[in-house]
Amino acid sequence: LLYSMAALIFDAAAVFGAVAFGLHYHQSFDRPFLAASLGEFWSRRWNLMVSTLLRQSCYEPIRLEAKRRGFSRSPTGQQIVNVAGAMACFIASAVMHECLLCLILNRLTLQWFIFFSLQGLLTCAERLIGNSFPKAFAPVPRPVKQVLTLLLLSVTGRKYFVRPAAGEPFERCIRELRICGAWVQPSLVSFKRFWLQ
Repeated sequence: LLYSMAALIFDAAAVFGAVAFGLHYHQSFDRPFLAASLGEFWSRRWNLMVSTLLRQSCYEPIRLEAKRRGFSRSPTGQQIVNVAGAMACFIASAVMHECLLCLILNRLTLQWFIFFSLQGLLTCAERLIGNSFPKAFAPVPRPVKQVLTLLLLSVTGRKYFVRPAAGEPFERCIRELRICGAWVQPSLVSFKRFWLQ
C-alpha cells in the first residue's frame, strides 16, 4: 500500500513536470519488492531520487574526505568510511522525515527518526556481516532473502513508520490532498484545453 501510494504520488508529479515543463523524467522506484537485502532496497530500489541526492550530499563527501586524509587505505578503514557515509545518509533522511512528521502531527515523536536510524544500523550491520562472512549467506536463495528483507521492513515499518502516521494524521493528509486537488483541478482543465486546441 505504501509503495503504491508513494509510486503514484512521485510518478504523477514527475509525469506532470515532464509534460508541463519539459523536465526529464527519472524513475522513482525500481520494483522494491524484489530487494534481497536492506542495502539493495534503500540504495537501488526505493525512492531513487532521494537515494541519489543523499549519496551525492552525504556519502560521497565523507568518502572523498576520508580518502584525502588517508583513512580509507586499509580494508578496515574503507569499511569504517563506508559505514560512516551510509549512516550519515540515514541520519539525514531520518531528520528530514521526522521534520515532515512533525509538520503533519504538530508535535515531535521521533518515531520516523528511530525508523530511519534503525534502518541505517541494520543496513550497515548487514553489510559488515556480509563482508566478514561472504560464504555464510551465499547459499541462501534469493527468494528467501527477498522475503526476509520485506519481513524486516514490514515489522520495523509498521511499528515506527506507519503507526505514527495512521488514524487522524493520515485522514488529515487525505483531506488536505483533496483541498489541493480541488484547487488545482480548474488549472489542470485550463491547461488541458490550452494544449489540446
